[in-house]
Amino acid sequence: MSKFGAPEYHSIASIIFENEMIETPFLKDIDESYGELRTLLPTLPEKVHIIFGTNYDYGDDGVTGSAVSPDAIKVGIDGQATDRARQHNSIRPLIFHEGYHMAQGLHLGSTYSALESAIYEGCATIFERDVAGSTPRWANYSKEGEATLQRWLDEISKISAEQYFEPTGETWRKWAFYDPDTDESWRIYKVGTWLVEKVTAQENKTIIELNSKTSEEIMSYLS
Repeated sequence: MSKFGAPEYHSIASIIFENEMIETPFLKDIDESYGELRTLLPTLPEKVHIIFGTNYDYGDDGVTGSAVSPDAIKVGIDGQATDRARQHNSIRPLIFHEGYHMAQGLHLGSTYSALESAIYEGCATIFERDVAGSTPRWANYSKEGEATLQRWLDEISKISAEQYFEPTGETWRKWAFYDPDTDESWRIYKVGTWLVEKVTAQENKTIIELNSKTSEEIMSYLS
């Protein structure tokens, strides 16, 4: 405890609350998860800034997040969710995913093409799944098949950074999350996971080793 009676956190530099009463119980999970993550990705800053809130839908588990700078993660906790245990269990995979992005240099304000984004999201998704032990739906492309994944890849390859991150956010939302016009979901994540899994299999590289690689370097293994 600090002299002010508040818990001391080893891995959290500062905290901005949206709903302090709801969010405070999750700080211990965040602190421990980030501390563990740094042992795996030591290039990360010693401490992380945590900003509570979200610009996204919470999803099924009532938790969401994003890397907003090289040393800050935004964490969304749905105060209306009833399954708090599920929310607590989701913190470690979230911190692992967003922390992986921080170490990659992918955060709010970064501008990458749709294909580059797919590669980076694929890496973070595999890291979250295999190292943090999560089961993200956006990593499961088993129902799509090679033809569909290749079609998506061909289309993704044509979307520039300016097009992907156009001001309305519509293109990004359709490709990263859900496209109501095609009824297709998670295309960026599924294609990225598919491609990065090919790299780890072909090159015998771990997902941790790929953290230091650019998207171009990762894609070069497939050429």
